[in-house]
Amino acid sequence: MELITVEGKLGGCAIGDLEADRPGLEAVVVSSEGQVVLVGRTAEGWESEVLLQAPGELIQVATGDLLPQFPGDEILAGGMLAGGEKAGGDGALYVLWREGGAWRSVRIASPRALVHAVAVLDFDPDRPGLEAVAAGFDLEVRSFSFGSWPAVAERFVGTLPAPAKGMVPCGSKVAIACEDGSLILQGTGGGRSIFRGTSGLARLGFDAGELLVSSNAGELYRLAGLEGQALPLDADVVFVEPGGVKGRGAVVADLEPARAGLEYATAGYSGKVHLPYRTHSGYAAIEIYDDGQPLHHLAAGEFVVESPGLELLCCGFGGRLVLLQQRP
Repeated sequence: MELITVEGKLGGCAIGDLEADRPGLEAVVVSSEGQVVLVGRTAEGWESEVLLQAPGELIQVATGDLLPQFPGDEILAGGMLAGGEKAGGDGALYVLWREGGAWRSVRIASPRALVHAVAVLDFDPDRPGLEAVAAGFDLEVRSFSFGSWPAVAERFVGTLPAPAKGMVPCGSKVAIACEDGSLILQGTGGGRSIFRGTSGLARLGFDAGELLVSSNAGELYRLAGLEGQALPLDADVVFVEPGGVKGRGAVVADLEPARAGLEYATAGYSGKVHLPYRTHSGYAAIEIYDDGQPLHHLAAGEFVVESPGLELLCCGFGGRLVLLQQRP
C-alpha cells in the first residue's frame, strides 16, 4: 500500500509513537528535498504532514523518547546542512519534538561532512534517559544527551576507518556500517572492528543477538554472537540482490508471530523487497514487492495493530513510502 509520494528521493524511514494522542504508531520519512514527513492513520485513511523543511538533503532518521518531558517519541534526522549529498560541505543533525500540540525542531550539530547514520538508544547507562548517536563522512562518532533541554551535551566517542553509511542499536552500543566494508561495534568506552565485508557496508538490523548487514555488492550478511567470540566474526551470506546491485535494507524481526524465531527482510537498488529464509541446504528467498525504482531503506514495526505480526516500510528513489503487511 502506497502511503505517500513526494518529489525527489526518500532516504530513510522509521516507526515510533510520535503523536501520543493518536492511536497506534506513526511513520516518519526524510527526503532529498530536505523534508521530514510524518505519516499516520485517521478514521478516513492515511494523512501526512511536513514537520521540517531543511535547506539540505536528509538521508537517515530514527525515533525514540529523547525528551521524556514531552509526549511521544522524538525524531532524529541527519543529512546535509545545505545542498545535496554529493555537494560537499557540512552535515546537519536535527531533533524534532512535539510541544503544545505542535511540532518543533532544532539543529543540534553541524559536523564537517554529511551525517549518514543515526540511532536513539541508552548509549550511556551511567546517565538517565536515552541518547542520540550520529556518524557520517567526517569519520567521527558523536553522542548527544538532553538532560537540561534545550541545552545539548555533545560527546566525541570514536573515530571510524571510513565513512559511516548506517547504524543500529545493539544493547548499549551501536553497530556502524562503513564504506570500506568494516563493521564497527562502538560504545562509550571505544570501538572495535568485528567484521569486514567484500565491499562497502550500508544498512543494518539487529534483534535477539542477530545482526543483519547489507552491502554495496548486494550481499546480506547474518552475524550472531557479537560478544565473547574471537574476532572477526564469521558471517553467513543469506541473500544477494538480483544483479549484485547495492543492498539498502536489513531487517531482522518477528515478522510472523505464528512461526517460531525471527524472520529476515531486505531491499536494495533492484527495487525489490525479499524475505530470505533458511532451508535444509542453505538459504532461499521470496519476493514480496517490486517498486520499479531503487529502494534506499527498509524498516519494521507494529504500524497497523489489527494486522498480524509486524509491518514493513520501504522507500527509495521513486519518492514513495510503501507499507507491506500480512493479510489477516
